[in-house]
Amino acid sequence: MASTSIGFIPGGTGNGLVKSLLDYAGEEYSIENAAFVCAKGRTMRMDLTEIEAEYETQKIYSFLATFWGVIADCDINSEVLRWMGSARFTVWGVYRVFCPINYLGSIIY
Repeated sequence: MASTSIGFIPGGTGNGLVKSLLDYAGEEYSIENAAFVCAKGRTMRMDLTEIEAEYETQKIYSFLATFWGVIADCDINSEVLRWMGSARFTVWGVYRVFCPINYLGSIIY
């Protein structure tokens, strides 16, 4: 089995994957610490999720979690509230409680 090493350095306001990896390495969350851990060459095994969407021609691979529905909605659609910082997720979640929408699809495990 082939293996590939990939280093992750956060580029946004929230990056759960880098936070999890830095916690595992015993480091605090920061761009500098992420770069330092990459430079040290510390590795760990990870599982990938493979997604086949009905209307996509290519498979999609995800490495931390795949969210669908309200959680994905809060993450993606709250971008209009980015100026609020991390509170935007809570505000958008409350908005979705009072203004719900249906998320259609199926999951096969």
